[in-house]
Amino acid sequence: MSEVGETMKNIYRVLLFIAVFVLFASFGQQLPITDPVESNYVLTAKEMLTANDWLSPRIYDHVWFDKPAMVYWLLNLSFTLFGVSEWAARLVPALFGAGGVVLMEWFVSQVASPRQGLLAAGLLATSFQYFLLSKLLITDMILFVFANAAVVFFYLSYTRRDKARYRYLGMYLCMALAVLTKGPVGLVLPALIIVLFLVWERNWPELRNLRPFSGGLLFLVVVLPWYGYMFFAYGDTFWNSFFGVHNYLRATVSEHPKDDVFYYYIVIFFVSTLPWNGLALGGLYAGVKKLGKDSLHTLLALWILLYLVVYSCMATKYPTYTFPLLFPVIILAVLFVTERRIRNSVAWILAPFALAFAVFLGASYPFISFEVFSGLAAVSLALIGYTWWRGCKRGAEAMVWVGCAGMLCFYFLVSVLVLPGAARERSGKELAELLRPYAGYTIGTYQFYSTSAVFYSGSLLVKMQSPEQDKPSQAGLNWSLKYTMPESTLPELYKQAGPVLVVVTADKTNDFEQEAKGYAYAKVGVSEEYCLYKLEK
Repeated sequence: MSEVGETMKNIYRVLLFIAVFVLFASFGQQLPITDPVESNYVLTAKEMLTANDWLSPRIYDHVWFDKPAMVYWLLNLSFTLFGVSEWAARLVPALFGAGGVVLMEWFVSQVASPRQGLLAAGLLATSFQYFLLSKLLITDMILFVFANAAVVFFYLSYTRRDKARYRYLGMYLCMALAVLTKGPVGLVLPALIIVLFLVWERNWPELRNLRPFSGGLLFLVVVLPWYGYMFFAYGDTFWNSFFGVHNYLRATVSEHPKDDVFYYYIVIFFVSTLPWNGLALGGLYAGVKKLGKDSLHTLLALWILLYLVVYSCMATKYPTYTFPLLFPVIILAVLFVTERRIRNSVAWILAPFALAFAVFLGASYPFISFEVFSGLAAVSLALIGYTWWRGCKRGAEAMVWVGCAGMLCFYFLVSVLVLPGAARERSGKELAELLRPYAGYTIGTYQFYSTSAVFYSGSLLVKMQSPEQDKPSQAGLNWSLKYTMPESTLPELYKQAGPVLVVVTADKTNDFEQEAKGYAYAKVGVSEEYCLYKLEK
């Protein structure tokens, strides 16, 4: 009977994975690749595939060291199976997004109950940041699954001795895959969480049970081939760029100084947990109160606090750095709403739920017509009203269940009506169409750059700088080492052999024409966003 029950649970999880994957992957073909982050990954994968080199990440026809190879391997596998397209690229975050939801359901079902596991899966899938990153092609969703799975395997081994050996090996394997996804942080943060938890529990003997020799060997077997190859092939160049710029420099020098404020991740916490802010705060408060009293609450609270402290101390702030802490936050939120009677569900649940709709509608307004906006507003009011009515009838937990269903419906509409327009605003796909007649030209972009236009057009664009503009120093570790696109000035472009085209954004045409005095040029194309100038030699 137990074997039949386990089989049914596994079938149920497969069905859950498929359902969530369909939601996350839906209309992916309508979302063009955006700048500045997504385009770097897809262009790198495309160039690796073209060069038939699956080991050395390359962009703009030369090797670069921004991220390890995992995301490029996944993209190239998808491109090989389905062709190079937006849909194939967006399969990667959708697959890992669905995998993270199933991981959540499985873990919570193990440490709490199947009902709480399903509710946790619903809260995770409908949290704003999670839904968004399941659509966006960046490394954070992949890291979310591997880094959190490592902590999950540790805790299940710690609390349940059956199959503990294999779970601990699973922990090391997941940390290795996390390191192949985003570098040392994939090992450091899960390891810090585990060590801090054991210190808090005062359970030093458990360190011997972590199987450091066999686990460490497995970790090295997975990690060393790629990192070893990169060290052997590129030496100090790889070390200085990958570890120096993209790890050490991020921690010590702010890439975006205006974001380097102490409350940055507090704001991100509130935004990322929409529409479940109230439950997230209540769960975190309950978890901190139970530090040292209950091992699960202790682990979850330390997990969250460690991420917040570590990344708040780092100089460079980025909205997705603390994304993995959404996993323990959601679990605490579920425990908070299911293990106590919430008397004021309007304040804890409904008010943040309504606030979320207001934020989503406000953010959507620039990308949709007034008629579509009005329709989404009507749907939002209906969902809020029904959620409130259901909660009054059946209580706080019922309000959360209905809220999850309502958010899934709303996100589906957002995927169809809002995200395509928002993505087009940040994509160079339309620019690539303008450039198709100019294959064979040297193409300069005046004081802007669009990597996605390079991806779509197949033309290598040159970023134009003003002659008087100081180029950043290349000495030592500095952020200029991040940017590897070709650069030039107008005089340098004018000396190029063959035809030259300059792309200027509509708001910069006066600046370009002022700078181009003394040069012969002709305006050969105009769109709503761009002007095309051909240099006449």
